Amino acid sequence: MLDILIISKILVSIFFVVGLSFVTEHVSPRVAGIFAGYPLGAAISLFFIGIENGKEFAAQGAIYTLGGLSASLIFVYVYYKVSSEISRGKVFFPALFSTVAFLVAAKLLSLSNLTLLSGFILTFSCLLFFSFILEKYPMLWW
Repeated sequence: MLDILIISKILVSIFFVVGLSFVTEHVSPRVAGIFAGYPLGAAISLFFIGIENGKEFAAQGAIYTLGGLSASLIFVYVYYKVSSEISRGKVFFPALFSTVAFLVAAKLLSLSNLTLLSGFILTFSCLLFFSFILEKYPMLWW
């Protein structure tokens, strides 16, 4: 059983990478980037966690994965701010500060008792908040 799970994990990961490459070549890099930004890794992980540990365990993990998207938004925001205003072109400090910010946010989330509704509200609120804050900054990739 373990060999089948490992092989299926490898095949599913390859499928998504090849699929994103296909979308990049035949549709556009922008669309592929949007798909790559979706939490596909989380979906794949939760699928296999459900197989290995049961549906209930994966369902509870999905709720905290939803909240974890807020920590990911904090990571991106801190990385952007540190790289654009403090370290200008250097990678070490933005990576360090954003990783610490992510870990602090993730730790605080792990101490909370998230439900599906509160996880959704938290993530949606963070999305609106960071969209509002970042709208004044030029997007270099447009």
